[in-house]
Amino acid sequence: MKKFFFALLLMCAVAAGASYYLWMDIHKVMEQADNNANQEQLFIIKRGTGFNRLTAALKDEGLIGNDLYFKLYAKYYRLGKKIQAGEYLVPAQSSPVSLLKLFSSGKIDAHRGLEYQRATCISAQAQRRYCA
Repeated sequence: MKKFFFALLLMCAVAAGASYYLWMDIHKVMEQADNNANQEQLFIIKRGTGFNRLTAALKDEGLIGNDLYFKLYAKYYRLGKKIQAGEYLVPAQSSPVSLLKLFSSGKIDAHRGLEYQRATCISAQAQRRYCA
């Protein structure tokens, strides 16, 4: 009976150690910049884009390296549901954590946003609607 409890205790210790290692690895990977871009990059999140599709697009653009860690981190910190549609100016050497915070903040690229607002206003005036 003692051997059984010792084996159970040993397995729990190994599982706890592995979990701790994984958790620390996730944080280390998420805080490192994956993109090697030396300049800012425009990234557009369209309305209705799901988190899995967003993650795939970020991986395709080379902005994140490990999509599984990105998903786990966003799920744990509940950032996946807070991401807002818009046109974002992603700074050079952005880490996945900073991307999640940027996309959750809703702070879109102001210059592009003004261009869009002006184009919408011009379109509205052409159709004889009021535009402030």
